[in-house]
Amino acid sequence: MLRCIITHMLGIDVQFCHLLQRATPLAIVRILEWISGCRPFHLFLNSRLNVVCLRSDIHLFLDHGGIVFLPLPDVLKALERLVTHNLSCTDWDKRHRYDSSEFDPLLGKPTYIYRVKVLPTMTKTRAWSRINLEGSKETDTFTHFEYPFTQPELQAIESHIHPFFVCAHIGQQVDGLLGKNNLKDDERAQHVAAFQSDDDLAFVLRLTQQWFTQGEINVPSEFLNAIPPTGANAPDDTSPFDDYGKHGKGKTALKHRKANTAPNLTRAKSNLGSKMPVFAPKARPMPFKLFRLEAPTGTLLNQAFKVAQDALTKLKNPFIKLEDLSMNRRTRSATASVASVPASSNISEHSSSSRSPSPCPPEKGKANQGRKKPDVNDYDGAGMATGPSGHRH
Repeated sequence: MLRCIITHMLGIDVQFCHLLQRATPLAIVRILEWISGCRPFHLFLNSRLNVVCLRSDIHLFLDHGGIVFLPLPDVLKALERLVTHNLSCTDWDKRHRYDSSEFDPLLGKPTYIYRVKVLPTMTKTRAWSRINLEGSKETDTFTHFEYPFTQPELQAIESHIHPFFVCAHIGQQVDGLLGKNNLKDDERAQHVAAFQSDDDLAFVLRLTQQWFTQGEINVPSEFLNAIPPTGANAPDDTSPFDDYGKHGKGKTALKHRKANTAPNLTRAKSNLGSKMPVFAPKARPMPFKLFRLEAPTGTLLNQAFKVAQDALTKLKNPFIKLEDLSMNRRTRSATASVASVPASSNISEHSSSSRSPSPCPPEKGKANQGRKKPDVNDYDGAGMATGPSGHRH
């Protein structure tokens, strides 16, 4: 069961909380991947290093600029050295990952110490109660914390979350606060002054100043336009729960998946108890991502179509054919639509090939028009006699 790192409480009201928002635009995630030393599509927002357990009422303030966690000064300086090094690199392989101790042992630790810092939007009437766990020095059952939450217990919270995501969360939340349209100039100035009054918070804001703005950081175009790995090489970005810790059941249960993989094709279901044969379902288009282009889509449409045809030809699968190819100018990618007919049919190739195709309705009509209706006299000529009443015998 989940335990809140602030209140130490267990229960269904304790939730998984993402520091760097899962709704972060992909273009910004690519920039953060370059800064953090990750390869393209390998900075997972669902990573445990980006997820912290908090009670639901505290979760809301974490998501809306009420509170943040601040790393210790020595960890912040180590992270600054890493970011400065990665930004100075032009070669992918010369960068260092944010969670590796190779560059600095302080960045590869299993846990870190943080302190709680309230931002100007935090409600001043809030209070938290922490359960004193077994072995605690406190004799009471609860320890109560009040605004502005500067009690010593809240200035030394141990957690597995990584300082890189903690700093990204701070930069993202402060950008959101200062960027509000209804925020007056004097209020914005007061917020900035409050941020600068804390040395560690001001340090983080200087560090993350350009992280969430496109064009401010020089990232190689081949990195930004990298092709996402697919199939067995796809990175696993499985998320065990959503932000609110709801466990789905039945059809709504969360299914583990690999990122960037195509869905399974629909198969025909056999019905052994039926007298009618089970035919394969009608072919229907199944779209899948083919590849990404780094040039104007209009000029490479024919080339993309040829590549798709060649790829399907190599499959040598008679049940898959290319139907259409569409281009996405925003992502510079080509999406091929194929018609797939499952091979699991009870009609063998021999029987289907030897059987003549049934005529379509117009052809049936033409055939019926040219066919002569049978006459009674034809039966007489075939050796069948009739009696006086006209009945045959």
